[in-house]
Amino acid sequence: MTSRNPLPVLDNSAVSTFNQCPRKFYYNYVLHYQKPISAPLHFGRVWHKMLDVWYSTGGDETAAIVAGRTEWGDADFPNDHRTFQRCWEAFTKYVKEYSSKAEHDATFGLREGSPLVEIAVVQQWPEIPLQYVGKIDRVIRAIDGYVYVNDHKTVSRMDAAFFRGFEMASQMLGYTKLVSEFLGVRVMGVMVNAYNITPTGKTDKFVRQYIDLPEERVETWATKTLPDQMNAILRAYETDDWAMNHEACNGKYGLCSYFDVCTMPERRRASFLDLNFEIREWNPLAAD
Repeated sequence: MTSRNPLPVLDNSAVSTFNQCPRKFYYNYVLHYQKPISAPLHFGRVWHKMLDVWYSTGGDETAAIVAGRTEWGDADFPNDHRTFQRCWEAFTKYVKEYSSKAEHDATFGLREGSPLVEIAVVQQWPEIPLQYVGKIDRVIRAIDGYVYVNDHKTVSRMDAAFFRGFEMASQMLGYTKLVSEFLGVRVMGVMVNAYNITPTGKTDKFVRQYIDLPEERVETWATKTLPDQMNAILRAYETDDWAMNHEACNGKYGLCSYFDVCTMPERRRASFLDLNFEIREWNPLAAD
């Protein structure tokens, strides 16, 4: 295999993919081969877009729905319950539940006219060899005055461990570090704003939880864990050695999207990728 493209911007998705399987990282983030967007991913993007517009405008519901309709485009996922109609109806319920003035005043920077909503934050601290980026949904100041990163989630399941998992998640530790560096203030952690969407809609719910992340935990991740991971990616890129992790071929969500590629002889992989995948670069710095 030969690295044809420059090393991509590193975010949590890229680093996590490398940790899962270096070869998957190579196909996805170096060669940019990706499967067509799935219904859950597309629905989540549209949901994020509607909330981003609603919060950045201080509560313009019409603008948010128009933005969501535009983002949805002509996407069609037959027999899937995640439709734009469902997204629209859920958003209307969300607005009713969280439409207070305090909800919008909590947005960091809204009163100054530059709300910190849907922003790409790029930072590089001394311990890491490359820049690290995160797409931040929203930064808020809670009632107690502390600053939190607000992250929107759409999920099909929400069990007792759902929110606990974020206490150690590199994504949330990274968001906390990035915004702390960006603003020059102590960020206490994240407020996960989850929409649990179910097939029938009868048990759909919105759930929020504040998750405080101790500064020591954040700094350990930022100065030890992430540097080690970045250096491993650099070594793979410099040597063009993208080892396959066989344990990642079949996970809890099914077969890896590149499973069929890896099962065939190497001489046939390039043509198979061209025929069955899209070239679609993931760029968290790109403006919507």
